[in-house]
Amino acid sequence: MEIKSGFELPLVTTLPSLASEPDHLYQLGNDLYHSGTYRWNQLLACPDALIPQMAIRGVIPRLYFFSNLLLGTMDIGTPPVGYKWMIRSSRIKNNTGASITIYPAVKFSGTYYRAFSTQAIPNNSTASINGSYLFPILENGDYLAINSTATGLTGWIYVDEFPASVEVKCVKLLSMSTGNNTLYTCPVGANAILPSSSGFTQSLGPSNVAVANQSGTSRTFYAGVIPTGQSLTDPATGSYSLAGIASTFATNAVGFLNVPCYVPSQASVVVNASGASAGLICWLNVYEYLIPT
Repeated sequence: MEIKSGFELPLVTTLPSLASEPDHLYQLGNDLYHSGTYRWNQLLACPDALIPQMAIRGVIPRLYFFSNLLLGTMDIGTPPVGYKWMIRSSRIKNNTGASITIYPAVKFSGTYYRAFSTQAIPNNSTASINGSYLFPILENGDYLAINSTATGLTGWIYVDEFPASVEVKCVKLLSMSTGNNTLYTCPVGANAILPSSSGFTQSLGPSNVAVANQSGTSRTFYAGVIPTGQSLTDPATGSYSLAGIASTFATNAVGFLNVPCYVPSQASVVVNASGASAGLICWLNVYEYLIPT
């Protein structure tokens, strides 16, 4: 991973109004603040408030083609030994003779999990799946798959393939309990960047935790970045919260929860679920870097 020149967060003497600066980070003295939905939230003292812009070395763009996929869930591929995949996009053609539905999936440790919501493809039509930062980064042994209601799909996927030693990774929970679930904790001596819609860049916009609900019923979720020793609370009523507004996802849906794109050392990304089920999973792509000294 090549780290380009960093830049300082906006250094202010007073915090702007929430209405003018939603979902932004500011440095006030040595403290880092995030403009939440209901209030300004102090993350924690952050004298090293530098966020680098990353360029991954050794990236190999690859296209993988497939044809005549069978009914059900079929593996497309896994990264080679020593490499990871960031799924960029795909194009799928339906020439089965009838309208069908599909959804992309991932296979972790031999079990398939939904990665996006279902979409319909009319006969003789195509559909696009744009993965980018929302799709879990895959390592060797993790499989990209597609579920289809008919046999005969053709198409391709475009991936960025890069060395497994690169500090970009996917963190995930393959089951969730009722209440707060710690998805990720930044190690001591490091900070972490979460990708925004433009990827792992110096953008200070929000990132997203992905949640797949296969529990059989609707569930409600919210997520936030929480300093060590603090707890995630309901964003509408809690006295301390870095969470976005709660969202309800129907069964067999995949949704995305806004969180700040920066995780200070020892802070955690926490996801709250309204009910427990082995059919609930969540994931997040992160990049860890050592705190400058």
